[in-house]
Amino acid sequence: MVDLRKLLIIFLLGFLWSCTSCNENKPQTDDSQDNDTSDTDSTVDEVLDPDETDTEIQDSDVDADIDTDNAIECLDLKIQENVINTPFPFTDKDGKPTFCRPGCDTSTETDPQCVRNISEWLNWEGYQIYLEAEKNDPDQTSERECYPWPCVLPDMKANSTLESFNSKCDMWLTVNGFRANMGTVWTHGMSDGVAGMNFGRMAIEYNPEKDEYRAVGQAAGKLSFNEDRYIIPVYDRIHTADDIRSFVVSILRKDEKYYYELIYDNEKHNAYLPRPSFSGKNWVLIQVREGKNGNKTEVKYAKAGVWEWNRIEGIGDPLAQEGNIVGD
Repeated sequence: MVDLRKLLIIFLLGFLWSCTSCNENKPQTDDSQDNDTSDTDSTVDEVLDPDETDTEIQDSDVDADIDTDNAIECLDLKIQENVINTPFPFTDKDGKPTFCRPGCDTSTETDPQCVRNISEWLNWEGYQIYLEAEKNDPDQTSERECYPWPCVLPDMKANSTLESFNSKCDMWLTVNGFRANMGTVWTHGMSDGVAGMNFGRMAIEYNPEKDEYRAVGQAAGKLSFNEDRYIIPVYDRIHTADDIRSFVVSILRKDEKYYYELIYDNEKHNAYLPRPSFSGKNWVLIQVREGKNGNKTEVKYAKAGVWEWNRIEGIGDPLAQEGNIVGD
């Protein structure tokens, strides 16, 4: 009897323990049921929201219609060939030309059209040449570049020690092998205490108080600087190429920032300035052709910031296609 009682006690304890284990596991079962209910609720919510359901369907339809052969690749624009192979310019939601690649670039306050994309390769290539020269000889003075534009050129100072200078205000600005293009009138300018110049293929700003050179962008030809605004042509490859793409760009210097805008483009994307432009406080005047060898030069003006171009008729003599803007 004693043994049977012990067996009975052991049996009862084992039964109670198994029931307790079941109770401890029960919340897990409830959790899984709650998850199922949550999924069901989510499904119901989606059905009850027709706008969201329609949107998902529309997105799916749009994706199905994308031509993958013409999809935009986010190529590295530090490589010139990638810039050439990218079909600039694109069209933004307002139908205006832009260099922002769909799905690749984000516009900024100072560069809403991603204008600097077209010049990225030139800035990067020059910077690599500078870094290599500096590595080989830290004291070299032949190469100067910074990255990304706008930026201050490193270790570059004007020369004010020439004996022919008459005062401390006289300065030799084209140092370190740079040469400013003075062969064409107005390919330079002064405004608000700084000088804007074309050094080779760069728009350079010199601040005499700081003795500082700042590269603000590509200047692939005739540059003008007045009323804190640069007007420059920008190319996607060297200027001797036949299939060059070229655009006219404004860089406005304001509140210690530089604001980039594409201001002129034509149907063939080959705007060429045979003469430097003229920039006033409120207006800009350009003389423009279709390509370098274009046989027709047009004189146009536009209100700054609006950039709706108006042609000045009646100027037929190609040697008389000049102009100027004074004040506002």
